[in-house]
Amino acid sequence: MIIHNIEEGEYIEDKEALEGLLNLRLQEESIEKHKAIVQVVADDYYSWNKLKDYLLLNPSDFRSQLKVCENALQGNPKSYQPWYHRKFMMENFKEQREKYLGREDFLTKLLLDSDPRNFHCWSYRMFFLKTKTGRDVFNYSYLHHHPDSEDPLTIIYTDPMDPTSWEYFYLWRERKRIRHGMYIRRFRNRLEILLDKPFCGELSFESGGTRKTMAFELHTRIVVIDESIRTSERWKVVINGEEMRFIPEEESFRFVREILEEEPECYEALLVLLDYTEEEAERIAIIERIASLDPIRRGYYDTLKENFYCVYVPEIEGTPIE
Repeated sequence: MIIHNIEEGEYIEDKEALEGLLNLRLQEESIEKHKAIVQVVADDYYSWNKLKDYLLLNPSDFRSQLKVCENALQGNPKSYQPWYHRKFMMENFKEQREKYLGREDFLTKLLLDSDPRNFHCWSYRMFFLKTKTGRDVFNYSYLHHHPDSEDPLTIIYTDPMDPTSWEYFYLWRERKRIRHGMYIRRFRNRLEILLDKPFCGELSFESGGTRKTMAFELHTRIVVIDESIRTSERWKVVINGEEMRFIPEEESFRFVREILEEEPECYEALLVLLDYTEEEAERIAIIERIASLDPIRRGYYDTLKENFYCVYVPEIEGTPIE
């Protein structure tokens, strides 16, 4: 019996579990015997295969075997066999599965909240979410026409090497930033105010006691302010008399590092990590890793060394900034 991160014989419970398993194997052949075995040893593929064969002949055992899977996952939530068996059940018993899909949603969310690096769970979650007719989360056209309908991190964790998932992440992030009409990018030597709709008229920018006013006769969606204005962490923009205050964006990118721990050559993850890395030496190191994966575009990647920017989003009263 394999128990992860525990030396054999370290606990008395190990010996008791082993004795219980040996007693189970000595019992007469029965489906209950194999149900009990997989709840002790979640990776026993022989007993899981016995359960599959039995379920194909006895669909009424569907609910019981779902419970067996859950019990097996309680002891080892990262074991492949219980997830594979559960997927087999959902694929082959479409009528029986319908009333349990809500439970699958709850179960996978619960386990992923506990351990977001449970990749078998991510894979299974994506499988059962795709049971909706016409839903294809790795099809860019589907994602483009269903904005905000999917969780980008769920898609990324399922297949981090698929560029479609990262393209959707960029779109999702941009929509989130501009959902209140505008946001600000602060580069080393300039600011850019990005607007969701073209505007013309008067724009005032205030920061650190300094005010700068500009007039635009032609419609624009990007306003560039040079470094001559003094900047701080809290800014105010007034467009044609409408005032909006800005604060730094709070966004976690821990998931990118987790992906790179599992897939160190994930090109898209490295590009996203570069977005959130300000220190110059770290940026150069990341760019070297990216260029080693895509040497043809090294010249372009070198231009990104000093292209870091911070993001500032509107401070909406009563609405927390995500």
